[in-house]
Amino acid sequence: MFDEKKKDESPSEQMKRVNLSREQIEQLIPHRGLMLLLDGASIYGDKDNPMILGNYNVFQTSQLVEGHFPGRPIFPGFLVMEALAQAGSVLYSYLHPEVKGKEFFLSSAEDLRFRHPVFPNQPLFLEAEVDRVITIAGRLTIRFKVEAYVMGSEDGKRIKAAGGKLSGIVLIPEAENLQKLDITHSPS
Repeated sequence: MFDEKKKDESPSEQMKRVNLSREQIEQLIPHRGLMLLLDGASIYGDKDNPMILGNYNVFQTSQLVEGHFPGRPIFPGFLVMEALAQAGSVLYSYLHPEVKGKEFFLSSAEDLRFRHPVFPNQPLFLEAEVDRVITIAGRLTIRFKVEAYVMGSEDGKRIKAAGGKLSGIVLIPEAENLQKLDITHSPS
């Protein structure tokens, strides 16, 4: 899904890759502490279809895997989904400073499939791109195409852990802010 390149793309259409640290991510979304599920991210792609690649290191000692399951810890699927949603939120907040620091509320998951468990001490990679944006009465809804993957321990190849579409809502009570947002992006 994310490895496809347009053959007729000219270099001028490409965005400059932007690398974000955990501290820079905290400036874009309100998550903190254990609930910030991104250690770093890169925003890249072309100007009409920017993408994000985030990473999160799941540690054996993390309270998030303790007890899930005793003797065979696995990073919970709902947290993989949350990490994917955070990656999408960072992408949109970076591209649209008007929503920087706003709370994105996860509103739906479409065709989201969990295909491979995420074990402790495996880096989790998270990719997202904007699929559709809608505004109605002070409510901004953004749908993202998302994929999570880990690396195979023996061969180092990508293993898809999850993929599908996630939607989030941002409440923007100030109606004038809706006029400032560029919400024309709706590829399909």
